[in-house]
Amino acid sequence: MDETPQNAEGYFGKDNEWNKGNPPYSFLKARDKSIRLENYIDPIQKIAATVAKTLKSEMLAPNVQLLVEILPLLNHEEVLDLRVRYKKIVKISDGRGVNVAKHIKLRLKDENPNLMKACYACALGKWESEAYWANFLYQNEKSRRELLIEALMGRTNHEIREIKDGFKDKKYNDSLKTCMRVELKEDRLKKAVLLVLEERRMEDDAVLDQVLVKLDVEQLHLAVDRERPDENSMINIILLRSDTHLREVLRLYQREYQANFAREMLKKSENLVGEVLAHVLNGVINRPVRDALLINHALTALRKDEPCSELIISRLLRYHWDPKHMIDIKRAFRERFGKDLREVVRESIEGEWGQFCERLCAMPVGYRILGLEPIA
Repeated sequence: MDETPQNAEGYFGKDNEWNKGNPPYSFLKARDKSIRLENYIDPIQKIAATVAKTLKSEMLAPNVQLLVEILPLLNHEEVLDLRVRYKKIVKISDGRGVNVAKHIKLRLKDENPNLMKACYACALGKWESEAYWANFLYQNEKSRRELLIEALMGRTNHEIREIKDGFKDKKYNDSLKTCMRVELKEDRLKKAVLLVLEERRMEDDAVLDQVLVKLDVEQLHLAVDRERPDENSMINIILLRSDTHLREVLRLYQREYQANFAREMLKKSENLVGEVLAHVLNGVINRPVRDALLINHALTALRKDEPCSELIISRLLRYHWDPKHMIDIKRAFRERFGKDLREVVRESIEGEWGQFCERLCAMPVGYRILGLEPIA
């Protein structure tokens, strides 16, 4: 099955007013050795000009269908390029360039709020969008704690650094750590978040230390083998060890105690700490299956009219930035539920917001030039 979103040809094709002439490079096949990329128009410049045209006029409603067709097709690097080009095209009276994400948020304020949030977050790019979700809990009292947990937990030090660099809020001097220190109440969730933001997690390429693995297994057993679990010990081990290390810890724990540590932990910590640790451990065990289940959970809640629009947007957008992982998720989703993910999204979410979410499930066309194969 071709992963090009429906109607992509209608938007990018030769008959479209803004793209007469040659097709953009994103649809070229890397295997065609006769193609010279420099002979083709610059699609991001075209996109920036087109988005500017639809957002600029305050007398006319913005063409949201155009945004639905463009934004989900871009990978992270192309979004960053779009933001740079847009600032050169759209300026305020003092000559400063306009942030395309903020412009989208402003101009779509009277549209479907879920579509606005999806377009805005997508225009932020991979890392700034994660900072947005991490902070969203305190901008909207009805939002879900999962937004914070999934944005930050189980990340590498590099990823945490990128998210911190992407956080923008003058109230906290653009410091995500300051924001979390101020906004979170004093509990173990706050401890876990601040610990992650210190960037002290073991690197994934570190040599496996079997002595430390054995010590961690013993400490984790002591932490759960008591009436009140030692959650501080579990936090310090699970949040500061690499995925490779934790896989070995789980394997050895099973062998030594004939028990599944993740299940033992959840029996004792039926709270936010348990939720945080379970998210990390489920990712260590099988990240595609974990994320397929998270998507299904959000879609099921939507069909029951539960307020979780931010959850499905954040999850689909997060996986969208990693096309190889999205392919694995879609395969896991099909194996677990017997259905195609894009079809389920299409059936579960109506209107232009639904179209946007469905397109997030497709591979960003910018990755086609890398020769990545779409899932069948």
